[in-house]
Amino acid sequence: MLVLFGGENMPGLAIIGSQFGDEGKGKIVDFLAEKADAIIRFNGGNNAGHTVKIKDKEFKQHLLPSGVFHRGKVNFIASGVVVNPKILLQEMEALRKSGISISPRNLRIDFRAHLIMPWHILQEGGENSQKIGTTQRGIGPCYEDKAARTGIRFEDLLSSALLTDKLKTQYEKKVKLLGSMGMQMPPGFSYAGILSEYLAYSRVLKGYAADVSSELHSLQRQGKALLYEGAQGAFLDNNFGTYPFVTSSNCISAAAAVSCGVPPSFIAKSEGVVKAYTTRVGNGVFPAEISGELGEKIRLAGREFGTTTGRARRIGWLDLPMLRTAIMLNGFSGLHLTKLDVLAGLKEIKVATHYEYRGKQVNNFPADTTSLQNCSPVYRAFPGFPEQNWKAVAKKGKAQKLGALPKNALSFVRFIEKELKVPFVSVSVGPERGEIIFLR
Repeated sequence: MLVLFGGENMPGLAIIGSQFGDEGKGKIVDFLAEKADAIIRFNGGNNAGHTVKIKDKEFKQHLLPSGVFHRGKVNFIASGVVVNPKILLQEMEALRKSGISISPRNLRIDFRAHLIMPWHILQEGGENSQKIGTTQRGIGPCYEDKAARTGIRFEDLLSSALLTDKLKTQYEKKVKLLGSMGMQMPPGFSYAGILSEYLAYSRVLKGYAADVSSELHSLQRQGKALLYEGAQGAFLDNNFGTYPFVTSSNCISAAAAVSCGVPPSFIAKSEGVVKAYTTRVGNGVFPAEISGELGEKIRLAGREFGTTTGRARRIGWLDLPMLRTAIMLNGFSGLHLTKLDVLAGLKEIKVATHYEYRGKQVNNFPADTTSLQNCSPVYRAFPGFPEQNWKAVAKKGKAQKLGALPKNALSFVRFIEKELKVPFVSVSVGPERGEIIFLR
């Protein structure tokens, strides 16, 4: 049997987005989860959107780890995630209706995870989040309270007395803050109403509370295979992304250890998910962006609309300087290429091989915003490839590997792999579970 990851003396595997998010991580994690014992979501909140397609059903997850679709797996929400209990319960109920059971046996939520409160959503709507292009889900303000040491955590749901006390203190502060921002309180936004709502969440969710760090250490000692699922992508990381047009959490592989309370040696192996082109939601620099009819064509073919907000994603060519830097930041040992099929039918496909800045060649993504904004991408063009029966291509790929791809698609993939000097682990040629070619 091929051991992909796991074992007492082997690191777990982290799956990380290598671009601006929306790379197709949900499908990759769902596929790999079959070989894992536990799947751990380690950052972000319901600003994330992971789509998994199983036969004729499409599931859009925002908080639940992508391992919930496999029986016998334990799923964890780590301390670095911010949890909106309302959204979480809605996701759990939607899965229940589809015949997928979620219980404390297969879902564990860290005591230390912070809760998104109704005022966080209002607060974000009144700040500069619209300029930045956030999802307006209260994620940023919740992380602000976490950093300020004033947040309400999942553990507070376990004690009605503690929840009552903390909520009262925070409610009074937030009403003053929102009032100073000139915001009117919506109907039902009262201390009593919010307390009643969260006490109801407490009754349903308290059984899911866990010390995720301790449980992961126990699983590691048992030699279990641990799969760490990241949200967003490397260039939305709060430290290393295109600041300030970033998310409020850390998205790179090193963040998994901090969020989960495990040593880096537990997750020393990470693999990046790379879309065959680039997309971005919201504002911020986007060097290889495509405008006009071509961008719209790719957007429609790839169904590039935000899972969380429904907003149209901006479209761009594959950007190798971005990927070289993502590899450097995350230490990727392998890459998963997604949505290759979306490019079928184009006469020409481009790849940004490097940038030019003040007459000099730049091979990596500049760290400073001024340089980045003034970089011009330099492209290499590839002849396109025709539309295929992608299910048949994936089936042939089990034996022929990349040789099952159309000739021009193969040249495109080989060029990327050679330039990045990191091997592809898989190439995805469709949205369904089976439409993927695993190479190693």
